Amino acid sequence: MTSAAADGLLSEVSALQAAYCRGVDDRDPDLLRAIVADDVEVVGADGVLRTGAEEFVGLFARYWTSAASPVLHLVSNVEVLGDGDPLAVQALFHSVSRTADDQIVQTWGRYRDLVTRAGHGGLVFAAKRISVVHRR
Repeated sequence: MTSAAADGLLSEVSALQAAYCRGVDDRDPDLLRAIVADDVEVVGADGVLRTGAEEFVGLFARYWTSAASPVLHLVSNVEVLGDGDPLAVQALFHSVSRTADDQIVQTWGRYRDLVTRAGHGGLVFAAKRISVVHRR
């Protein structure tokens, strides 16, 4: 893969990660459905494997009910590992939210994802693994 192609792919992956964060932060189930494969696999911080777009959205719907305020995600250190399909991607995240009793919660962790080209030509998540490293 040429340097220009690698840069373009990294840009696409970063845009997909940003859309994911926006979907979670804005509590937008339609956006989340649009950026995952129908048979997406997700492992949340609880370690449970869920399969399918509705299960993916459901994971976050349950999270939204437990967080009193919207979440703010920051994603960094996005890396594309190889050039296959599906494509392995990893990134770091930091999120901030507020509980119902007005406590601020900060979470740091890693995303380990597989992304693939959808029929429309854009990238979607085929798998997402969320690993929490620290929460306070």
